[in-house]
Amino acid sequence: SGAFFTPEHLVRFTNDGAVASRGIYYIHLMRLALIFTGALVVLAGITMFFVKWRGEESESSGDGGYALNLFIVSFFTLFLELCLMRWVPAYVRLMSYFTNFILLACFLGLGLGCLSTKWKVNFFRAIPLLIAVIVVSALLIKGLSQLNLISYSLARSYHEGSIYFGGEPIAGPNKYQNLTISMVIGVVFTITTAIFIGLGQLTGRLFDRFESPVKAYCINVGAGILGVFSFSAISFFGIPSWVWFVLVALLVLWIMMRIGEKNKLIHALLLLLSIAAVFAVNRTMDGKITYWSPYYKIVYEKPTIIVNDIGHQAMVDNGKGRFPLTYNLPFLLFRDAENKTFNDVLIIGAGSGNDVSHALKYGASKVDAVEIDPIIMKIGKRDHPNKPYSDPRVKFINDDGRSYLRKTDKKYDLVIYALVDSLTLMSSFSSVRLENFLFTQNAFEDVKSRLKPGGVFVIYNFFRENWLTYRIYQMLEKSFGSKPLLVMLPPEKVLLKEGRSTAAFSIFIVGDTEKLSRIFKERGEYSVLKNEKDFNYNFNGFAPIAAKPLKSIYSTKINESKSNENPDDNWPFIYMKEKKIPSQNILGLVFLAIFSMISMTAFVGKKGISKISIHFFALGGAFMLLETESVVKLALIHGSTWFVNSVVFISVLTMTFIANIFVIKRPVKKIMITYFLLLASIVLNYVIPLETFLGKGWVVENVLSSLLTFIPICFAGVIFASSFRKSKRPSLDLGSNLLGVICGGIAEYGSLKYGYSSLLIFAGLLYVISMIVLPKDSTES
Repeated sequence: SGAFFTPEHLVRFTNDGAVASRGIYYIHLMRLALIFTGALVVLAGITMFFVKWRGEESESSGDGGYALNLFIVSFFTLFLELCLMRWVPAYVRLMSYFTNFILLACFLGLGLGCLSTKWKVNFFRAIPLLIAVIVVSALLIKGLSQLNLISYSLARSYHEGSIYFGGEPIAGPNKYQNLTISMVIGVVFTITTAIFIGLGQLTGRLFDRFESPVKAYCINVGAGILGVFSFSAISFFGIPSWVWFVLVALLVLWIMMRIGEKNKLIHALLLLLSIAAVFAVNRTMDGKITYWSPYYKIVYEKPTIIVNDIGHQAMVDNGKGRFPLTYNLPFLLFRDAENKTFNDVLIIGAGSGNDVSHALKYGASKVDAVEIDPIIMKIGKRDHPNKPYSDPRVKFINDDGRSYLRKTDKKYDLVIYALVDSLTLMSSFSSVRLENFLFTQNAFEDVKSRLKPGGVFVIYNFFRENWLTYRIYQMLEKSFGSKPLLVMLPPEKVLLKEGRSTAAFSIFIVGDTEKLSRIFKERGEYSVLKNEKDFNYNFNGFAPIAAKPLKSIYSTKINESKSNENPDDNWPFIYMKEKKIPSQNILGLVFLAIFSMISMTAFVGKKGISKISIHFFALGGAFMLLETESVVKLALIHGSTWFVNSVVFISVLTMTFIANIFVIKRPVKKIMITYFLLLASIVLNYVIPLETFLGKGWVVENVLSSLLTFIPICFAGVIFASSFRKSKRPSLDLGSNLLGVICGGIAEYGSLKYGYSSLLIFAGLLYVISMIVLPKDSTES
């Protein structure tokens, strides 16, 4: 977590006013950003002067030519979408929590492009320029914020009861301008939308040239499957970002050759500028190494690991200098109070190995270390000073912690949640973060089931807000049937106060704690220096809050009269105080809705909006909700890993592809029957809880759960294909469908208040609307 590793710690000034070494890189970055900005302005001017924006693409010979063009464009569309959703949050700090807005911008741009197929202006020609614009804009935002010239945080959300790690208010004398994250999202959203207009326009024009719209859609979906697979391979092999942009440039130039673009040299120079900028910032000037894991951009300078520009963890030696109390304390308490050691230990969120090394230090005979990010674990295996991952007692497991709890049948003496706090969303389709399903009432009950008699569960982290500390306390008490022991660092022996907590590290201990709790009750405090040299409070390897050695700790009291709603697997939002849509999100959604309406009016006019198909619009919104719900549900069952997400996306596209092939081979005669089956399958998904499949064996847990989840998607695909097969205006209906996705994306935020099962209700309502406005010629084949 980056609570004590903010940009103020990165840019320091010495006594003589010189910039400290950590700031040199950011000044270098700023210089690069300014150089690339100047180059972009020059190239943009040349582009505006020489490129002719009017004219249709050249004719390709035969349907085969159209099919190949559509396949390449569709593949490129999905590849670029995934590329921007990974790259932009890596450099625009805090966008990791809002990648769903980038996704919706892609759909809005595609929809607007499909509405502009009759325009003489060729928007595709603007793509190289716009890609350069978003790259340079992201780097300018990064450079200015890291040098403290601008600030953008989520302070307002904190005051309203929403926590974003790394988004705490930042104070400093060098702030000349304050920005809100909403403004940053607006800039990214607008540029991304503009990029995809050209792709939507070209896609719509190609659709119009097919006699069978469903055949064109099959090609589109098939290319999408290959696009997801390709980017999954990039994630698996950790290929650096500049390679992604090389592939993007090659695809853009290939498409331009296919459509007969004459000014390829200017476009190539713009694309080369983007590649150069991405390559330049991917390398550092001060010894840091940049890795691309499936989840983050990781900047590593031994022993510090920074993810998406937020300090995450630092490896510490457990035998040198002052001992970091945060890792030692649970073991010391039980050693001195009960002469107790833990043999079988499970560490969830093992990271680079600090927690593992301390478990070994205190006598663990077996340690199962679970870490979701493979790159962070590899760094720890190679460079941690104590080499914990090389110890034969350690088994490291690259998996989602909740998934492992469900899959294993092992029992443990000690389970630790080791500073579990991801800094990104599980998927751009939802608002769930990577670790959300670890902090639900159901998850704590899973942990309890994995403990041996006399076992102990420990959670420690800097939880920022007192209401969150109390919520976890309350959930643990409910799951284990006994009051947890809460220790706060720096030591705090008073009643946990209402309001914001900015300097307290919380350690929860629950399970067999009777003797330990009795000692605290009798003494009122506990010495942590028994048989040890010295301790300090150290946060995940970063600078200590307490400069003086700590000699005593206390059991912090909790206000028993206070109550909070506990997150469960249907509403897993541990970092939201109440079930509501935060104002930060509301502002973004209002901007999205207004921007979408203004854009649609600009592209088709007020009269043209009436030509948008309500039927296909509703189908688009409903399918978005079905897909989101399936991603969340299957991630809960199989794990919130990038691999599971990729498999789910590929499966959804495959089911859609199969549905289209089915309609081509055997057209549906009674579409109302399909609607009935679809709505019935949605009801089944709503009434059958996830727990039904868990612990029932491999077939039930994997096959039947997936089958139930994908049945509505299959029926939905058949309904769309049946309607689209008879479309007389494919590009406009496809555009209506894509714009409907925006409606579904907005409705997804309803889950923040009503939970994820509510998405099925919203989807069902949209399908009913699509059925009511179903064109007459679509009711029968």
